[in-house]
Amino acid sequence: MKKDRIHALIKKNTPVYSISIEIYPKYYEELTKRFGLEKNYLKNALLTFKGDTDFYEMMILLQEIINFKGIGLSAELFYESKVTEAIALLLAKVEENIYVSNKEYQEIKDINKYILNNLDRNISQKELCEKFFMGKTKLQTQFKKVNNLTISEFIKLNKIEKSKTLLKDNTLSIKDISKQLGYTSQSRFTEVFKESTNILPSEYRNIYCL
Repeated sequence: MKKDRIHALIKKNTPVYSISIEIYPKYYEELTKRFGLEKNYLKNALLTFKGDTDFYEMMILLQEIINFKGIGLSAELFYESKVTEAIALLLAKVEENIYVSNKEYQEIKDINKYILNNLDRNISQKELCEKFFMGKTKLQTQFKKVNNLTISEFIKLNKIEKSKTLLKDNTLSIKDISKQLGYTSQSRFTEVFKESTNILPSEYRNIYCL
């Protein structure tokens, strides 16, 4: 196995879903010629990308690929556009991270983890500032640079992603799920979920529940 590949141990009879985009050298060359870039610009830029970055825009893009059902010409055009979009997202992320020091980057990573471990309640910026000894302006600026999302967008996105996992468990009611994610009511959770996915939680459960 190549050392840059990801290894995982999967338990027997456990369903596994995976999707990835692999970029070949010929595609680098094509983009380099099209945009008049230096020979190794794309390659070097992507090699500097921090692989442990919480890359939520890419997560959304891959989810769109998973959900796409087209075939033929529509599929060819769709997948080609998504590869181009993936490259653009990667380069944008690299450019953003150039202006964040390693110390600041790690601070935001720690804040990300804290938020993800407390999705069951509503976390304020004041709480984050006090816990991580950071001014409000710095928190907002550095958080946006690292995640390309505001704090509220980050929290909303991750609550929705967690709710999708919980909705696949038929033993949990939608009301229970909304409580687990800190929403004030089931109706509020339903409203936010619909805004983010264009379908109701109950519809998502019917479509994706195993």
